Amino acid sequence: MLDVDPHYHVVSTAQGFLLSLHDVILGQAESPRENTGQIAIWVDRGQMITIRRWPMLCTDRLIRTIEGDCRPTSSVDLFLQLFDQILDAFRKRVVRLRIEIDKAEDKMLGGQTGGIRTHLAGLRREAVAMHRRIVPEFHGINQLAARLPAWVTEDEQAFFRQMTDEVGSLINDIRSAQERTKVLQDEYAAMIAEETNTNLFVLSIVTVIMLPMTFVTGYFGMNTSGLPLTSPDGWGSIASSAIIVGVGALTALLLRHMLLRNRRDR
Repeated sequence: MLDVDPHYHVVSTAQGFLLSLHDVILGQAESPRENTGQIAIWVDRGQMITIRRWPMLCTDRLIRTIEGDCRPTSSVDLFLQLFDQILDAFRKRVVRLRIEIDKAEDKMLGGQTGGIRTHLAGLRREAVAMHRRIVPEFHGINQLAARLPAWVTEDEQAFFRQMTDEVGSLINDIRSAQERTKVLQDEYAAMIAEETNTNLFVLSIVTVIMLPMTFVTGYFGMNTSGLPLTSPDGWGSIASSAIIVGVGALTALLLRHMLLRNRRDR
């Protein structure tokens, strides 16, 4: 039980079974990003032994429940109560995660995109972390339900199968949350790309309009003799200014005509 093994596995023998589960560290149940730890659990016919590095939320709740009026009927019943407490804690985390995703989606639909990228990235990391913790435990519980010791009663075996169904439903909810955060991230990236394209389009239009005007002003700004409209009576400046404005207006009209034609073609 004290060995550190990165590969999740379940050991089932005729005397009992050994596995590990994730639980929320006590005192961090209401934090936006709870830290979790592992509990090593051994269950045999007459007892359940747990080893953990930190005080755990669900284990502490189970201890208070046992100290009250709810007494387990067997060691397997005690384990199932602990497992149900852990499932309930993760269900609440998934519900909070879905609420946060709903809020982020409402902000995006309302155009409030300030800080939304970092927020979505955090939500997706949380969903991925929960998925990585729950999936191995789901497979472990499935393996354990298929080869329980012979002394486990039929009612307890049925409850084991019910627990595996609940874990499968929880995994589907977590995957749904992952997909939603991914879709929102893609939508946010599309919004940013569209905004960038709009800015580039406006910049291109301004550049195209100003290009002929810049050419005219550069031409008349050359310090050479014999340029037209350089008479000393002052009409040359007015005429050149009119040419500049006329060229800009003509360019804008041509661009507008081209845009309208492209829209009609689409």
